[in-house]
Amino acid sequence: MEQPTAIRRPSRRSLLTIGGGSALAAVAAVASVAAHAEPATAAPVTQHPTADRSVSDFGARGDGHDDTAALRSALEWASAAAVPRAILFPPGIYAVESLEVPPQVRLVGQGGGSSRYPVDGAYGGATIVPAVDSVASGPLVTLAGPGTPGGAVLEDLVVDGRNFRTAGLTTDRSTWAARTGIAVDGGFEAELRRVRVIRFRGIGIDVRSLNNARWETVFVDLCGSSSQPAMRVRSPEDGATNFVVFDSLTIERSADTALALAVGTDPRRDWVSNLTFTGLHVESTLDTPGVALNSGALIDIGNVRAVTFLVPQIVGAPAPIVRYRQQIPTDATVVPGPGGDVRDQQGGVAIVGGHLHQHSGSNSRVAAVHVTGNGRGFSASGVRFAHCVAPAVRIDESFRFDATVLGCSVRTQSGVERVVDERSDEAALRHWATQNHGDFSVTRDADVRGDVRVGRALELGTAITAPDGTDESAPTVESPEPGNTAVGWAERSSRGPGSDLLGEVWWRHSKRASADLVRVRFARPKHSAPAVLLTPRKSSTARLPIYVELEREGPVWTGFVLRSADPCPAGPDTHVVEYLVLDRR
Repeated sequence: MEQPTAIRRPSRRSLLTIGGGSALAAVAAVASVAAHAEPATAAPVTQHPTADRSVSDFGARGDGHDDTAALRSALEWASAAAVPRAILFPPGIYAVESLEVPPQVRLVGQGGGSSRYPVDGAYGGATIVPAVDSVASGPLVTLAGPGTPGGAVLEDLVVDGRNFRTAGLTTDRSTWAARTGIAVDGGFEAELRRVRVIRFRGIGIDVRSLNNARWETVFVDLCGSSSQPAMRVRSPEDGATNFVVFDSLTIERSADTALALAVGTDPRRDWVSNLTFTGLHVESTLDTPGVALNSGALIDIGNVRAVTFLVPQIVGAPAPIVRYRQQIPTDATVVPGPGGDVRDQQGGVAIVGGHLHQHSGSNSRVAAVHVTGNGRGFSASGVRFAHCVAPAVRIDESFRFDATVLGCSVRTQSGVERVVDERSDEAALRHWATQNHGDFSVTRDADVRGDVRVGRALELGTAITAPDGTDESAPTVESPEPGNTAVGWAERSSRGPGSDLLGEVWWRHSKRASADLVRVRFARPKHSAPAVLLTPRKSSTARLPIYVELEREGPVWTGFVLRSADPCPAGPDTHVVEYLVLDRR
């Protein structure tokens, strides 16, 4: 048997710094060696503290030759037991036509940790691959149903769409399996823990039924196609996918769309609810030869209820990066089911914290987040939008529910609007199909081209582009005593000027100052007196007896003045105050 060839593990930095054709040659060389490296055969007997038996006990060799019969025998043994069983996969590469993991059976891999960079042709200690010349078209591995008892689990395994015994280079996509890597039909509590899915020309992970589960540290890499996402989440015909936490999910180098949630028009299958993604990491970049930027939505969200992204880290082309588009019409026939009327998608999508970085290598300039269609509410709070070559958020005329963007940091190229709200018919922004809720009413949570309101508006700490393209600039900051007091926006180079909702102002005076310190004039006058909250940003500022006095011209309130109850002493200190304007009705 040919001996494995040692390969030095390349760092990501070293790959990125190889220039031009040398990078292609280097990657091809690594791939060529990896394609011919042959891992050691799995040990005949291996122990594991949580496994009942090893696949070696059933004759599995783990050398890249077909182990289908042995692995299916192991699964039949585990399924026949009166209690849940765990099957151990010692280090090796296990080739199969397909595997169906029965409910409450756990497959546990053993060996070194999985890495994006292969060593000796293996992406981890235990790897499941397609049998050479397999003609199977279904999923390579299925976590089987029914929904209950469910509970099939994969742990510490790699599912690779390419057998190292297949001729050609590992970088040749035509040698990757044109099928789904893992399908989840297991329903209740089916889970993946520390699992890597790589090199499938079909869907990497296809969730078709899943409930009450928590996934941990799952990687999906080099999966999908121009028409299929790297990972998809839907519901079964007779149930619902809901109440799932995806913890530290990473999707990289997808062919196009990385993650699709309930995208489509099937009123039963194309909807999900109560999904939480914590620490989601998605990248579409140009640092891998042969892998292009996303040309469509990198994360495509369809008919959902209560989907939350907590501190995601996402890099991609603004084609967009995230699209929220419910396609099931609001006037569709009521479809009762386990999750209720599928049109009743209250809660929609929320992005809390995290970082969305727009890649400039694409000609597609839609937005980082594109909100459109029949959605059921969208909010982004505390998100950092970086390197914006297109708007951070774009809201189409078709969206008819609440949309809130609050407390976000946005860095744009010159001339790029931060938020574009194309809705112009404020009267149409009311809750749909009220009769479907009986006595239950939903407060309309949107104002278009009106006063900025906390909880009732779009706000980024900057201007909002009006539908007719009129210039709605930021408020102005002025010095009541220009000869004595200098004023301005704090952190202007990174945060930008303030807005009618919030901002930070600074001032400094060369001699003893009068009561009036800083004047802020609203970009859009208000028709009712707002409340202005102040937060000193420096200890020296906190010692000043400052307060706010509103300014009015006729029937409208035009701004406010920061005042001091006592004259301020001269000094070198620069004072900084953050303000928050609350509209009152």
